[in-house]
Order: sequence, then structure tokens, then C-alpha cells
Amino acid sequence: MHWKTKLYCMLLFAIAVAVRLPQLNRPLSKHHEFNMAMVLNVCKSWDIIGGAAAANYCPVIHYGNAADSIYIQSPTVINGKYYYISIGPLQCVLPYYFCKMLGLQFTPLHVAIFSILLFALVCCVWYRLLVLFCKKFNSPNASVLIGMAVFLFLPNMLWFFGNAYNHESLALLFYLVIIHHYYKHYYIQVPITKYSNVTLYTAIICGVLTDWFMVVVAAFFMLYLLVTNIKKNLVTIACIGFTVLASIATILYCYSQQWQFNNLVQVLFGKFYTRTYGGSVQHYNIQSTLLAWLQHILSSYAFVGIGIISTFIFASTSSKKLVAFKPIILIMLPALFYFVVLSEFSAENDYAVLKFSFGLILALMLLLNTCTKKIQIIITIAICAANIALYYYINKPGNTSYNGDAYNAIKNMGLYIKQTSKPTETIVVNTPVYNYLGVIYYAERNIVFLQNNEEVNEYITTNKLHNVKVYTCVNDSITGSFLFR
Repeated sequence: MHWKTKLYCMLLFAIAVAVRLPQLNRPLSKHHEFNMAMVLNVCKSWDIIGGAAAANYCPVIHYGNAADSIYIQSPTVINGKYYYISIGPLQCVLPYYFCKMLGLQFTPLHVAIFSILLFALVCCVWYRLLVLFCKKFNSPNASVLIGMAVFLFLPNMLWFFGNAYNHESLALLFYLVIIHHYYKHYYIQVPITKYSNVTLYTAIICGVLTDWFMVVVAAFFMLYLLVTNIKKNLVTIACIGFTVLASIATILYCYSQQWQFNNLVQVLFGKFYTRTYGGSVQHYNIQSTLLAWLQHILSSYAFVGIGIISTFIFASTSSKKLVAFKPIILIMLPALFYFVVLSEFSAENDYAVLKFSFGLILALMLLLNTCTKKIQIIITIAICAANIALYYYINKPGNTSYNGDAYNAIKNMGLYIKQTSKPTETIVVNTPVYNYLGVIYYAERNIVFLQNNEEVNEYITTNKLHNVKVYTCVNDSITGSFLFR
């Protein structure tokens, strides 16, 4: 690949970082920044008790005050402390040590910088895949630049590799490493080396420690190896299976330091159940779920989809032969399977569609390869410009969002609680708050959020609490407080 192509890719990455600048260092507010808040709370909590190892790498949120104990009946609350065990701990471990090694405080800006550096690694692997994928294209260098540009400026990449860092962002790196390994060594059949195997197994380990989705990816990869040539691939299948089981065992070991093993397994299966169709079986609505899926897909890939449809129409009348779509279908299968099975999770979280980006962009590139270079450039520029505009619409620069909500509302609420409460006072808010984890982060206190004053009274009476500071909240703003002695 020409050195100018690499230089242009780095320039495009720099532009993508610049696009994020108006949102960086903004207070935690909405649109899944509660994921960032969760990570920050865990990092701060670990730091208070002496580090992640002191907590056995269990993601815990507790700020050390005796009055911070939580008495809500929940399987994830033990001894008054809240634990986040839905997935492996790596999404918190990496930013924790990133900040500790560099002597940085646990702030949204520093975790956002970590997220952008993570995105740089993702882009490096994506570039290596594009070089292989575009090798037989009409203009390989130009095609690599097109694939990189479309990927860099996707609205979900701009957001979830920045302000809204989460486990799906981190898992994307390990997913892409496995995709690259499959395409390089099994589709175009470049000989496998010891280095490539180490990279594969490392990606599987880190992936499983990040997101259960990677168990599905590994299972599909083993199934592919099983179907294609079981005798030749038997050792690889066994190694992948052992790696996955060892990674799962590591998670269970860490978390079982706080739970009895049987209870832990029950909690994890309960989490799985609530994220699938069974999670709301009594009021499950297939129409609302499908609409939510459509909304998430359109908010991330609407313009890529338009590009695919328009170029497909052109390609159907083109005399140029399309490259096989087989690897793209195989790449998309585990992502589609996981997305559909965890239907409730996918409907609730728009970052669930992050995994579709690789397959969709590769499909777009195959179709663009049938077009003239001029048409390719026009379509690419149009897609990138439209995606940047959509990103700024969804995440409006300035002090307020597009619907008028102030970005500093959560920060102000948390700081007000921090300034007006004492460490000996239990903190309760009598209204639900969307980004309640953001309030906890800024207040540096564990806070119980309830529905109304009746629930507050019941909570205090049932648990025989004294010295409780109750805050009244309306539209993410505190309007008053009183002390219950």
C-alpha cells in the first residue's frame, strides 16, 4: 500500500478527532453517557479501597462512607454496595490503569481520550483488513481511503469512541481482530504464524472479559472451522474452546469472591433473561421492538444504507463482476444473531448496532468498486458530510441539546448534593433521574433514586434509617431538600 494512503488515513483520523472537539470535556449528561459515568464511578470506588485488585476486579460503586450503604432489594447489591456484573470487568480495568499509570484523575475527558486512543487501535486493524479486502479492486489505494473515511465519520463511531465509551466500543476492537484473522488466514489463505495465533487467542480472552458477545463470535468461528475442515482445524477449535472457557472461568472466579457461585450464576442468567424476549414476556411488543431497532440502525447507518441501495441499482446493470459477498455474510452472522437474541437489550441501547459497521461498509465498498472513481468520490463525500451533520444534530454543540436540556444539569445536581450533604447523611432523591450514575459521580456519594415521597417514606421506615437527606428533583434540577432524623 502506497505511503501516501497511510498518510491520508492518518489525516482523516485527525479530522475525525477534530469533529469530536465541541463535545469533549462536556459534563456527563445524556445519550448513554451513563455508561461513561458507570466506568468513572467504578474507577473512583476502586481507587478509594486501594485499587482494582483489592476489589477482586469486581466493578463496584461505593464511595466509602457508612451512610452510603444501599438497602434496596437487588441481586446486585451486597452489604450495601452496588456491583455491575452484567459483563466482564475489562471495560473498567483498562481505563482505570490508563489513568493510574499516567497520573490522571478519573474524569470524563480522560476516559474520552482513552476511548479515542482505543479507536486509533481499531482503525489500525480496520486499515489492515481494508488493505487485504481491496487488494483486487480497480483502485486499491482509493478504495482503502473510502472505507476508512466512511468508517471514521459514522455517527456512532464519533460518539461511542469519545463521550460515550462503553463495553461495546471496547469489544469492537477484539471482534475486528478476529474478523481480520479469519479473512487473512481462512478466506485468502495466508499461512498462519505463531504471532497470528497469539493475537487471535489474546483477542478472544480480552473480548470475553469485555462482552458476552465475544463468546458468540468465538462459537461461530469454531462452527465455521468445524464445517470447513474438522480434521485440519481440530486443534484450533479445541484451543479456541479452551480459551473461551478459561476466560469465562476467570470472570466467575473474580465475581464469586462477592457472591456464592450458585447465586452468581443465577444472577447472570437473570441478566440474560431480562435482555431477551423473556425479559418482558407479559408486555412484550414486537412492533415497538422492531421500531426501536429501525431507529437505532437509521441513526447510525441511514446514509450508508442509501449508498448501498443506490450503488446496488447501478451494479445490477454494470458489466463489472462483483467480488463474492460470502465473507461479509459470515462477518455479519454473529452480530445479527446476538442482536436478535438479546432483543430487549438491542431495542434499549443504540450502541448495540456498532457491530454492523464492518459488514455494511465492506458491502458498500464492493458495490462502489463497480462505479467510476468520480461517482465513488461523490458518494463517499456525501455520506461522510451527511453523517457529520447527523452527529452534530443528535449531539448539538453548545450548552443545551436539541430539545433544550442543559448539558450541565446532571453535574449541577451532583455538585449541589455534594456541597449540601454530610458524609453521615444517607442521600435519597424522590424522583427518577435518567443519568442517575452521572449524579452519583459528581456527588461522590451513593444515592438511592425512588419514584415518589411514598416510596421514600417506605424506604426509610422499612430499613429503620435515621439522618436521611431527601432531595426533591424536577426536570433534572433540585428544587428542595429536607432532613429526616
